[in-house]
Amino acid sequence: MVAAATVTQLAVGVGFSAVLAYFALYLRGGLGLTAFMVSVVVGLRTFVQLVCYAPAGRLTDRLGGVRAAALACITRGMGFALLAATDQVPALVTAAVLVGVGGSLYTPAGQTLLAALPGEWPRRGYAWYIAAGQAAAAAGPLMGLALLADSVPRTGFTSIAALAAVLWFGGGLVFLVLSPGFVLTSRPTHSYKMAIVLRDKELLRLVGAVWPITLLITQATIVVPQVVVEQWLVAAFAVTGAAVAMVAQLPRLRALADEHGLVAGFAAFAAAYLLVAWATPGPAQIVLAGALSGWAQGMLLPAVFARLIRLAPSGAVGAYAGVLHTLTGAIAFLAGLAIGIALDAGPAGRTGAVLGLAVCAALAVRRA
Repeated sequence: MVAAATVTQLAVGVGFSAVLAYFALYLRGGLGLTAFMVSVVVGLRTFVQLVCYAPAGRLTDRLGGVRAAALACITRGMGFALLAATDQVPALVTAAVLVGVGGSLYTPAGQTLLAALPGEWPRRGYAWYIAAGQAAAAAGPLMGLALLADSVPRTGFTSIAALAAVLWFGGGLVFLVLSPGFVLTSRPTHSYKMAIVLRDKELLRLVGAVWPITLLITQATIVVPQVVVEQWLVAAFAVTGAAVAMVAQLPRLRALADEHGLVAGFAAFAAAYLLVAWATPGPAQIVLAGALSGWAQGMLLPAVFARLIRLAPSGAVGAYAGVLHTLTGAIAFLAGLAIGIALDAGPAGRTGAVLGLAVCAALAVRRA
Protein backbone atom coordinates (compact mmCIF):
# COMPACT_ATOMS: atom_id res chain seq x y z
CA MET A 1 0.00 0.00 0.00
CA VAL A 2 2.83 2.43 0.79
CA ALA A 3 4.44 1.76 -2.60
CA ALA A 4 1.13 2.22 -4.41
CA ALA A 5 0.30 5.45 -2.56
CA THR A 6 3.81 6.86 -3.12
CA VAL A 7 4.01 6.07 -6.83
CA THR A 8 0.49 7.38 -7.36
CA GLN A 9 1.29 10.54 -5.41
CA LEU A 10 4.31 11.11 -7.63
CA ALA A 11 2.38 10.59 -10.85
CA VAL A 12 -0.73 12.62 -10.04
CA GLY A 13 1.38 15.29 -8.34
CA VAL A 14 3.40 15.82 -11.52
CA GLY A 15 0.19 16.32 -13.47
CA PHE A 16 -1.31 18.71 -10.92
CA SER A 17 1.87 20.79 -10.57
CA ALA A 18 2.27 21.06 -14.34
CA VAL A 19 -1.27 22.39 -14.75
CA LEU A 20 -1.06 24.72 -11.77
CA ALA A 21 2.21 26.28 -12.96
CA TYR A 22 0.75 27.44 -16.29
CA PHE A 23 -2.98 27.73 -15.60
CA ALA A 24 -3.02 31.51 -15.17
CA LEU A 25 -0.78 31.95 -18.24
CA TYR A 26 -3.21 29.86 -20.29
CA LEU A 27 -6.27 31.77 -19.14
CA ARG A 28 -4.70 35.19 -19.67
CA GLY A 29 -2.39 34.70 -22.65
CA GLY A 30 -4.00 31.72 -24.36
CA LEU A 31 -7.69 32.53 -23.94
CA GLY A 32 -7.45 36.27 -23.41
CA LEU A 33 -9.57 36.37 -20.25
CA THR A 34 -9.55 39.51 -18.14
CA ALA A 35 -7.42 39.61 -15.01
CA PHE A 36 -10.63 39.54 -12.94
CA MET A 37 -11.89 36.36 -14.62
CA VAL A 38 -8.47 34.75 -14.21
CA SER A 39 -8.65 35.49 -10.47
CA VAL A 40 -12.17 34.07 -10.28
CA VAL A 41 -11.34 30.80 -12.05
CA VAL A 42 -7.98 30.23 -10.33
CA GLY A 43 -9.26 31.28 -6.91
CA LEU A 44 -12.41 29.17 -7.19
CA ARG A 45 -10.43 25.94 -7.09
CA THR A 46 -8.77 26.93 -3.81
CA PHE A 47 -12.03 28.21 -2.31
CA VAL A 48 -13.99 25.05 -3.17
CA GLN A 49 -11.23 22.83 -1.84
CA LEU A 50 -11.15 24.80 1.41
CA VAL A 51 -14.93 24.69 1.92
CA CYS A 52 -15.18 20.96 1.15
CA TYR A 53 -12.32 19.71 3.35
CA ALA A 54 -14.45 19.02 6.44
CA PRO A 55 -17.34 17.13 4.75
CA ALA A 56 -14.83 15.33 2.52
CA GLY A 57 -12.98 14.15 5.63
CA ARG A 58 -16.13 12.65 7.08
CA LEU A 59 -16.98 11.02 3.73
CA THR A 60 -13.48 9.52 3.74
CA ASP A 61 -14.17 7.83 7.09
CA ARG A 62 -17.35 6.32 5.67
CA LEU A 63 -15.78 5.09 2.41
CA GLY A 64 -12.35 4.17 3.75
CA GLY A 65 -9.11 5.78 2.66
CA VAL A 66 -8.51 3.69 -0.48
CA ARG A 67 -12.00 4.10 -1.95
CA ALA A 68 -12.00 7.81 -1.10
CA ALA A 69 -8.62 8.20 -2.82
CA ALA A 70 -10.01 6.47 -5.93
CA LEU A 71 -13.01 8.83 -5.97
CA ALA A 72 -10.72 11.84 -5.47
CA CYS A 73 -8.48 10.85 -8.38
CA ILE A 74 -11.42 10.24 -10.72
CA THR A 75 -13.03 13.57 -9.78
CA ARG A 76 -9.83 15.50 -10.40
CA GLY A 77 -9.25 13.56 -13.62
CA MET A 78 -12.67 14.71 -14.83
CA GLY A 79 -11.71 18.31 -14.04
CA PHE A 80 -8.45 18.15 -15.96
CA ALA A 81 -10.13 16.34 -18.88
CA LEU A 82 -12.67 19.18 -19.07
CA LEU A 83 -9.83 21.73 -19.09
CA ALA A 84 -8.29 19.90 -22.05
CA ALA A 85 -11.57 19.54 -23.95
CA THR A 86 -13.01 23.07 -23.94
CA ASP A 87 -12.14 26.73 -23.52
CA GLN A 88 -15.61 28.04 -22.61
CA VAL A 89 -15.79 29.97 -19.34
CA PRO A 90 -18.68 27.93 -17.80
CA ALA A 91 -16.74 24.74 -18.52
CA LEU A 92 -13.56 26.24 -17.04
CA VAL A 93 -15.48 27.14 -13.88
CA THR A 94 -16.90 23.61 -13.69
CA ALA A 95 -13.41 22.16 -14.16
CA ALA A 96 -12.05 24.34 -11.35
CA VAL A 97 -14.83 23.10 -9.05
CA LEU A 98 -14.14 19.45 -9.92
CA VAL A 99 -10.40 19.88 -9.29
CA GLY A 100 -11.14 21.59 -5.96
CA VAL A 101 -13.60 18.92 -4.80
CA GLY A 102 -11.18 16.17 -5.78
CA GLY A 103 -8.39 17.87 -3.86
CA SER A 104 -10.52 18.24 -0.73
CA LEU A 105 -11.09 14.48 -0.77
CA TYR A 106 -7.58 13.44 -1.81
CA THR A 107 -5.77 14.97 1.18
CA PRO A 108 -7.73 13.29 4.02
CA ALA A 109 -7.96 10.08 1.99
CA GLY A 110 -4.17 9.80 1.76
CA GLN A 111 -3.75 10.46 5.48
CA THR A 112 -6.50 7.99 6.36
CA LEU A 113 -5.18 5.08 4.32
CA LEU A 114 -1.65 5.56 5.68
CA ALA A 115 -2.88 5.98 9.26
CA ALA A 116 -4.61 2.59 9.01
CA LEU A 117 -1.33 0.74 8.41
CA PRO A 118 0.17 -1.29 11.27
CA GLY A 119 3.16 -0.52 13.48
CA GLU A 120 5.52 2.24 12.41
CA TRP A 121 4.31 2.15 8.81
CA PRO A 122 2.01 5.21 9.09
CA ARG A 123 4.92 7.60 9.80
CA ARG A 124 7.31 5.76 7.48
CA GLY A 125 4.75 5.67 4.69
CA TYR A 126 3.86 9.32 5.17
CA ALA A 127 7.52 10.25 4.82
CA TRP A 128 7.66 8.54 1.43
CA TYR A 129 4.35 10.19 0.56
CA ILE A 130 5.73 13.67 1.33
CA ALA A 131 8.95 12.98 -0.59
CA ALA A 132 6.95 11.90 -3.64
CA GLY A 133 4.84 15.05 -3.44
CA GLN A 134 7.92 17.26 -3.28
CA ALA A 135 9.53 15.46 -6.21
CA ALA A 136 6.33 15.98 -8.20
CA ALA A 137 6.25 19.68 -7.28
CA ALA A 138 9.73 20.07 -8.78
CA ALA A 139 9.18 17.88 -11.86
CA GLY A 140 5.69 19.06 -12.79
CA PRO A 141 6.57 22.59 -13.99
CA LEU A 142 9.55 21.20 -15.93
CA MET A 143 7.31 18.68 -17.68
CA GLY A 144 4.80 21.40 -18.44
CA LEU A 145 7.52 23.62 -19.85
CA ALA A 146 8.61 20.82 -22.17
CA LEU A 147 5.05 20.42 -23.46
CA LEU A 148 4.73 24.17 -23.98
CA ALA A 149 7.95 24.33 -26.01
CA ASP A 150 7.47 25.24 -29.69
CA SER A 151 3.73 25.60 -29.11
CA VAL A 152 1.32 28.43 -28.50
CA PRO A 153 0.11 28.55 -24.87
CA ARG A 154 -3.38 27.33 -25.76
CA THR A 155 -2.28 24.21 -27.62
CA GLY A 156 0.51 23.43 -25.19
CA PHE A 157 -1.72 23.77 -22.13
CA THR A 158 -4.30 21.45 -23.68
CA SER A 159 -1.57 18.79 -23.87
CA ILE A 160 -0.61 19.42 -20.22
CA ALA A 161 -4.21 19.17 -19.02
CA ALA A 162 -4.82 16.01 -21.06
CA LEU A 163 -1.73 14.34 -19.61
CA ALA A 164 -2.78 15.38 -16.09
CA ALA A 165 -6.21 13.83 -16.68
CA VAL A 166 -4.62 10.55 -17.79
CA LEU A 167 -2.36 10.48 -14.72
CA TRP A 168 -5.24 11.17 -12.31
CA PHE A 169 -7.53 8.62 -13.95
CA GLY A 170 -4.64 6.14 -13.73
CA GLY A 171 -4.28 6.88 -10.03
CA GLY A 172 -7.99 6.26 -9.55
CA LEU A 173 -7.67 2.93 -11.34
CA VAL A 174 -4.81 1.88 -9.06
CA PHE A 175 -6.86 2.57 -5.94
CA LEU A 176 -9.96 0.87 -7.41
CA VAL A 177 -7.90 -2.26 -8.02
CA LEU A 178 -6.52 -2.16 -4.47
CA SER A 179 -9.77 -1.32 -2.65
CA PRO A 180 -11.41 -4.80 -2.50
CA GLY A 181 -8.40 -6.34 -0.73
CA PHE A 182 -7.54 -3.48 1.62
CA VAL A 183 -9.21 -3.63 5.01
CA LEU A 184 -8.74 -1.02 7.71
CA THR A 185 -6.96 -2.31 10.79
CA SER A 186 -9.66 -0.76 12.94
CA ARG A 187 -13.28 0.22 12.53
CA PRO A 188 -15.14 3.23 13.93
CA THR A 189 -17.05 2.43 17.08
CA HIS A 190 -19.56 5.19 16.38
CA SER A 191 -20.23 7.99 13.93
CA TYR A 192 -18.15 11.11 14.38
CA LYS A 193 -20.30 14.03 13.33
CA MET A 194 -18.70 17.38 12.61
CA ALA A 195 -20.16 18.87 15.78
CA ILE A 196 -18.40 16.21 17.87
CA VAL A 197 -15.09 16.73 16.10
CA LEU A 198 -15.29 20.50 16.44
CA ARG A 199 -15.84 20.18 20.19
CA ASP A 200 -12.64 18.19 20.65
CA LYS A 201 -10.45 20.55 22.69
CA GLU A 202 -7.28 18.67 21.81
CA LEU A 203 -7.94 19.14 18.10
CA LEU A 204 -8.57 22.85 18.63
CA ARG A 205 -5.30 23.07 20.60
CA LEU A 206 -3.50 21.45 17.68
CA VAL A 207 -5.04 23.99 15.31
CA GLY A 208 -3.94 26.74 17.70
CA ALA A 209 -0.39 25.40 17.64
CA VAL A 210 -0.09 25.04 13.85
CA TRP A 211 -2.51 27.77 12.68
CA PRO A 212 -0.16 29.46 10.13
CA ILE A 213 1.12 26.28 8.46
CA THR A 214 -1.05 26.47 5.33
CA LEU A 215 -0.47 30.22 5.04
CA LEU A 216 3.32 29.87 5.23
CA ILE A 217 3.44 27.03 2.70
CA THR A 218 1.14 28.57 0.11
CA GLN A 219 2.49 32.12 0.31
CA ALA A 220 6.02 30.98 -0.51
CA THR A 221 4.89 30.34 -4.09
CA ILE A 222 3.19 33.74 -4.25
CA VAL A 223 5.58 36.22 -2.65
CA VAL A 224 8.88 34.91 -4.03
CA PRO A 225 8.00 35.49 -7.72
CA GLN A 226 6.94 39.04 -6.84
CA VAL A 227 10.10 39.83 -4.87
CA VAL A 228 12.59 38.18 -7.23
CA VAL A 229 12.71 39.39 -10.83
CA GLU A 230 14.74 36.59 -12.43
CA GLN A 231 12.63 33.54 -13.19
CA TRP A 232 15.58 31.18 -12.79
CA LEU A 233 15.87 32.30 -9.17
CA VAL A 234 12.20 31.43 -8.63
CA ALA A 235 12.90 27.98 -10.07
CA ALA A 236 16.02 27.65 -7.89
CA PHE A 237 13.95 28.49 -4.81
CA ALA A 238 11.35 25.84 -5.67
CA VAL A 239 13.75 23.08 -6.67
CA THR A 240 16.03 23.62 -3.67
CA GLY A 241 13.05 23.55 -1.33
CA ALA A 242 11.70 20.34 -2.84
CA ALA A 243 15.11 18.64 -2.59
CA VAL A 244 15.61 19.60 1.06
CA ALA A 245 12.06 18.56 1.97
CA MET A 246 12.78 15.12 0.51
CA VAL A 247 16.04 14.84 2.45
CA ALA A 248 14.16 15.72 5.63
CA GLN A 249 12.20 12.46 5.29
CA LEU A 250 15.28 10.30 5.94
CA PRO A 251 14.75 8.04 8.98
CA ARG A 252 16.97 9.90 11.46
CA LEU A 253 15.60 13.27 10.44
CA ARG A 254 12.07 11.85 10.59
CA ALA A 255 12.70 11.06 14.25
CA LEU A 256 13.67 14.70 14.75
CA ALA A 257 10.39 15.77 13.15
CA ASP A 258 8.41 13.58 15.54
CA GLU A 259 10.03 15.20 18.57
CA HIS A 260 10.77 18.79 17.54
CA GLY A 261 9.19 19.19 14.10
CA LEU A 262 6.91 22.10 14.96
CA VAL A 263 9.65 24.22 16.51
CA ALA A 264 12.23 23.35 13.83
CA GLY A 265 9.76 23.91 11.02
CA PHE A 266 8.29 27.23 12.10
CA ALA A 267 11.74 28.58 13.04
CA ALA A 268 13.00 27.68 9.56
CA PHE A 269 10.03 29.41 7.94
CA ALA A 270 10.71 32.55 10.00
CA ALA A 271 14.33 32.60 8.80
CA ALA A 272 13.32 31.89 5.19
CA TYR A 273 10.90 34.80 5.03
CA LEU A 274 13.41 37.12 6.67
CA LEU A 275 15.86 36.27 3.88
CA VAL A 276 13.19 36.89 1.23
CA ALA A 277 12.43 40.27 2.85
CA TRP A 278 16.06 41.30 2.23
CA ALA A 279 16.13 44.63 0.36
CA THR A 280 17.72 43.07 -2.73
CA PRO A 281 17.94 39.30 -2.19
CA GLY A 282 20.62 37.74 -4.34
CA PRO A 283 21.04 34.16 -5.54
CA ALA A 284 22.67 32.98 -2.30
CA GLN A 285 19.87 34.40 -0.14
CA ILE A 286 17.13 32.98 -2.36
CA VAL A 287 18.66 29.50 -2.54
CA LEU A 288 19.18 29.50 1.24
CA ALA A 289 15.61 30.69 1.72
CA GLY A 290 14.42 27.86 -0.53
CA ALA A 291 16.39 25.35 1.51
CA LEU A 292 14.93 26.68 4.76
CA SER A 293 11.43 26.63 3.31
CA GLY A 294 11.89 23.02 2.21
CA TRP A 295 13.28 22.06 5.61
CA ALA A 296 10.28 23.73 7.25
CA GLN A 297 7.80 21.72 5.18
CA GLY A 298 9.81 18.53 5.65
CA MET A 299 9.63 18.98 9.43
CA LEU A 300 6.11 20.37 9.82
CA LEU A 301 4.07 18.02 7.64
CA PRO A 302 5.13 14.74 9.33
CA ALA A 303 5.01 16.38 12.76
CA VAL A 304 1.40 17.46 12.24
CA PHE A 305 0.48 14.06 10.79
CA ALA A 306 2.00 12.24 13.79
CA ARG A 307 -0.02 14.39 16.20
CA LEU A 308 -3.16 13.95 14.15
CA ILE A 309 -3.10 10.16 14.15
CA ARG A 310 -2.37 10.12 17.89
CA LEU A 311 -5.28 12.45 18.49
CA ALA A 312 -8.00 11.13 16.18
CA PRO A 313 -10.19 8.29 17.53
CA SER A 314 -10.40 5.03 15.62
CA GLY A 315 -12.13 5.52 12.29
CA ALA A 316 -12.17 9.32 12.46
CA VAL A 317 -8.81 10.31 10.94
CA GLY A 318 -10.51 11.69 7.85
CA ALA A 319 -12.91 13.89 9.82
CA TYR A 320 -10.13 15.23 12.04
CA ALA A 321 -7.85 15.86 9.05
CA GLY A 322 -10.67 17.60 7.19
CA VAL A 323 -11.43 19.96 10.06
CA LEU A 324 -7.73 20.70 10.60
CA HIS A 325 -7.23 21.57 6.92
CA THR A 326 -10.43 23.62 6.81
CA LEU A 327 -9.47 25.78 9.79
CA THR A 328 -5.84 26.33 8.82
CA GLY A 329 -6.93 26.88 5.22
CA ALA A 330 -9.46 29.52 6.27
CA ILE A 331 -6.68 31.39 8.07
CA ALA A 332 -4.52 31.13 4.96
CA PHE A 333 -7.31 32.39 2.72
CA LEU A 334 -8.18 35.43 4.85
CA ALA A 335 -4.57 36.36 5.60
CA GLY A 336 -3.70 35.83 1.95
CA LEU A 337 -6.20 38.53 0.95
CA ALA A 338 -4.43 41.03 3.23
CA ILE A 339 -1.03 39.96 1.88
CA GLY A 340 -2.28 40.40 -1.69
CA ILE A 341 -3.30 43.99 -0.93
CA ALA A 342 0.10 44.66 0.64
CA LEU A 343 1.94 43.19 -2.34
CA ASP A 344 0.12 45.62 -4.64
CA ALA A 345 1.18 48.59 -2.48
CA GLY A 346 4.72 48.82 -3.83
CA PRO A 347 8.13 47.89 -2.39
CA ALA A 348 7.27 48.91 1.17
CA GLY A 349 4.09 46.85 1.08
CA ARG A 350 5.91 43.80 -0.30
CA THR A 351 8.54 44.02 2.42
CA GLY A 352 5.87 44.44 5.07
CA ALA A 353 3.93 41.42 3.78
CA VAL A 354 7.00 39.16 3.84
CA LEU A 355 8.03 40.38 7.29
CA GLY A 356 4.48 39.71 8.46
CA LEU A 357 4.84 36.10 7.36
CA ALA A 358 8.11 35.85 9.27
CA VAL A 359 6.37 37.20 12.38
CA CYS A 360 3.55 34.63 12.01
CA ALA A 361 6.14 31.84 11.87
CA ALA A 362 7.98 33.25 14.91
CA LEU A 363 4.73 33.45 16.89
CA ALA A 364 4.01 29.83 16.01
CA VAL A 365 7.41 28.80 17.41
CA ARG A 366 6.30 30.10 20.79
CA ARG A 367 3.05 28.07 20.61
CA ALA A 368 4.69 24.86 19.41
